[in-house]
Amino acid sequence: MALYSDEILERVRDGVDVVSLISEYVPLKKAGTSYKALCPFHAEKTPSFVVTPAKQIFHCFGCGKGGDAFKFLMLLQNLSFPEAVAVLAQKAGVSLPRRDSRRTSPPPDKEGVRELLRINTEAMKFFRERLGSAEGREAREYLRGRGLDAATLETFSIGYAPRGWRALLEYLLGRGIPLERVLAAGLVKPRGGGEGYYDAFRDRVIFPIQDAEGRVIGFGGRLLKEEERAPKYLNSVETAAFKKGRNLYGLYQAKKAIGESRTAIVVEGYFDAIALHQHGVQDVVATLGTALTAEQVKALRPGGHVDTLIFCFDPDEAGETAARRGGSVVLEEYQQTASPEGWKAGGQLAAWLARGGWGRIQLRVATLPAGKDVDALIRTEGEGAVRTLISQARNLLDFLVDRCVASCPPTASIEERLAALRGMGPILARQRPALRREYLRLLSERLRIDPDLAASALSPQKGRREAVRATVEVVTRNEESPPAERELVHLLLSRPTEIASLREKIPLSAFRDQALRKVAEAVLGHLASGGAPNVATVLTALEDPASQTWVSSLSVQEGSWENALQAADDCIARVRRDYWREESRLLQAKILEAQNRGAQAEVLALLEEKKPLASHLAKRAPDGAGLPGSLRL
Repeated sequence: MALYSDEILERVRDGVDVVSLISEYVPLKKAGTSYKALCPFHAEKTPSFVVTPAKQIFHCFGCGKGGDAFKFLMLLQNLSFPEAVAVLAQKAGVSLPRRDSRRTSPPPDKEGVRELLRINTEAMKFFRERLGSAEGREAREYLRGRGLDAATLETFSIGYAPRGWRALLEYLLGRGIPLERVLAAGLVKPRGGGEGYYDAFRDRVIFPIQDAEGRVIGFGGRLLKEEERAPKYLNSVETAAFKKGRNLYGLYQAKKAIGESRTAIVVEGYFDAIALHQHGVQDVVATLGTALTAEQVKALRPGGHVDTLIFCFDPDEAGETAARRGGSVVLEEYQQTASPEGWKAGGQLAAWLARGGWGRIQLRVATLPAGKDVDALIRTEGEGAVRTLISQARNLLDFLVDRCVASCPPTASIEERLAALRGMGPILARQRPALRREYLRLLSERLRIDPDLAASALSPQKGRREAVRATVEVVTRNEESPPAERELVHLLLSRPTEIASLREKIPLSAFRDQALRKVAEAVLGHLASGGAPNVATVLTALEDPASQTWVSSLSVQEGSWENALQAADDCIARVRRDYWREESRLLQAKILEAQNRGAQAEVLALLEEKKPLASHLAKRAPDGAGLPGSLRL
């Protein structure tokens, strides 16, 4: 955000009324001093989207998205911050200083992208022709050995890059394509010495990568003979036409089947997707060497026609990690924030979990046999084995809970069990509160951890929330965030100058919610420099999405403090006591664990460490006097 000065950003904000801007896209209805509407960022029946003209911000209490005019345009039109500033500056009649063209890349030229697509199409024709030639005989035998028939090779336009160093380059140059264009397409590379160029793909089976419309945007290549110095699989470099994180292999061939089944099976490799497709399982796509991204999920469901995602990854740690990351992305982007209709405790909850219910998309995991990928399984055990595997795909969280518990043998220490539990933190944070509590209860039972200790281990203390994005995080954790911290930050945002005299007393190190702590730090930073912080300047100072969402969430709420200074002082005392209680609880857990091990000397040392803390809490002393230095705040 440092591309523009605070003065420029303030002039743009002053020239754009957030109510007028949002009403261009969303019909707003007056509600007291604010406006309400159905949220443009998620489906809902009851308006939870609030616009506050006095503070020039918006916030949705359903999905958690919020911010100022810049943020609204960024979310709605998928713009970067500089792009949103440029659009709103034009509306406000504010001239922006020219940006250094060396620091940022211009948007891709549409004509240049079309030229890249044309070059890729020519390259695909070359690879296809070479596969059918005499020099492609070894590649054809390899593909036949992998069980692929001629129809499948045609469907996926599979080809072969010959061994020669300049075969493709000479072919494209002979078609009148300039060398610099071939370089831009990533199909050739300059030699190390700086003289001449050579083909990027050599002696490889080639898999053209197509977008949803069938246009060739890049290539993947598999070595015929594995070499120590060369990667087995190689993808095109990223270009204006090809971004690995935005595309999926096989989407063009799978989109009709995905639309019919409303299910997408996500696998790791080219051959996995191709083999499944050949054997009749056609609603399948493969990632391109990356974890599943939000852009890839959007590509899968542009019309919202995917109800179920099934992860079918290798049965190893890397496969589990891929499923975990992919699931986190889907939960973050598409989790429905309202509870299912007719939700009740007990049986209905169990039934809903059994169906793998995750709001708008169900997430499931098909667990492969040890030592086999999808391609190997279908070749050795047949189509029936794969269909059975997919039909028995398990709910993602149940799968991850089992893996978490399995990682802790009966002899695991309390620290090891707590570490395993914390590993589940980011994905649990994306669940609805009721669902999160149910899984936390289950994990605490199976990991043999006291429920209170389990809950505190997943609190946002010491940075454990870093991987959790704001759009879901704030909504799902609002009720469990420390109330004293939340109210104190609310006061800082609403009455900063009234409570400025207390800024040296605020114990930032005691905050358990790191996103709230960052908001407090931003406000206090403005106060320390003699400024008068407002919502806009605080939002600009924050880069953490979770903190930004806290700002919008709290700022649209009215405070009811008769004496803000006294309320803030009370909050500070409560924040300190909450911190000391947590430290006391953690010490007690260590004492119990040491007792179980028979480590009597350690128990005595821990009891001595806990004694002044327990005494201090009993006295309800507010300032920490008499505590060891590490516990003073």
